[in-house]
Amino acid sequence: IIPVYNSENIIESCVHSILKSSLLPYEIILVDDASTDNSWQRIEALAQKYSLIKGIHLAHNGGPAKTRNRGVDQAGGEYLFFLDSDTQIAPDALKIFMTRIKTCDAVIGRYDERPINRDCLSAWYKALLYAYLHLRRGIGPYDCFTASCAGIKHDVFKSVGGYDEWFKAGVDFENEELGHRIAARYTMVMDPSMQTAHIFPGIKKMTQKFFKRPALWVEMFTLRRKFNRSSESSETGVSTMAILGSLILLPVSFFVHYGYLPSLFCYLIFLWGYAQFYVFVAQRYPQYLLGLFLLNHYYSLVISLGACLGLLRVITGRSEIFKHFRADRPSPARYNL
Repeated sequence: IIPVYNSENIIESCVHSILKSSLLPYEIILVDDASTDNSWQRIEALAQKYSLIKGIHLAHNGGPAKTRNRGVDQAGGEYLFFLDSDTQIAPDALKIFMTRIKTCDAVIGRYDERPINRDCLSAWYKALLYAYLHLRRGIGPYDCFTASCAGIKHDVFKSVGGYDEWFKAGVDFENEELGHRIAARYTMVMDPSMQTAHIFPGIKKMTQKFFKRPALWVEMFTLRRKFNRSSESSETGVSTMAILGSLILLPVSFFVHYGYLPSLFCYLIFLWGYAQFYVFVAQRYPQYLLGLFLLNHYYSLVISLGACLGLLRVITGRSEIFKHFRADRPSPARYNL
């Protein structure tokens, strides 16, 4: 199941990567979320050419949560597998999924460490950082249903109510929330051997994402009172926030003898937290080490500021997530089984 929005230039490469899989799916469902380009025409052409492709066109844009749910409504298989239109699946990913799903209820894959858009340094940063985090973690429990590469039993998806369609386009937190509900009742694991390559945005859009999403993470944390099991939580969170602490404490060094020590201490915590990531990059792609080292500082600061915004929203009562998912609200239940 692949949500499609203004993806006319990339949807064909995504589909072709699936068709090259060592294990073909029962069907490929492409759901066009009211694109304003020629995405729907591309989907129609693909559906005419390949009998296993089914196209669905939505009249109004509803965001990826609604789009994926509409795809599930039309799915006939016992298992569901989700991709994004800006990904290319590894040839053995579906085969790995079908092997792993026999011992659990949902399986999450990871990004290939090599982005599709290899001329973008920000793309290399996100691809390598997430590859490092997931490979370090290995196979184990997970609670974020990362739908760029994720599979689940059809009946399990229905039993938890599917995606919450309150998440509209641009909110970009529907995968985390669904993952929390799945992990609360079922077994969901991360298998780093199941991969997709991804097209990541440039520094401007990546900055926006790295600012907005931590705010949502913090807002959800205030409800759950625990860190996600996803690799970018707890330990990396502390290291990331340390760079903001270092920056805030820096002016003290101008007014107090040895006042630089608190700032230095925070900075060393930051470096210690990411030291093994730097080693990971140096061993694989040393030509990108300096650039990614600098981006790590920049994005960590952006993430820290986003987290502060999320906390501020909760304190001032302006958190929409806190209001929507407060304890007295029932979980989404689109399906009555």
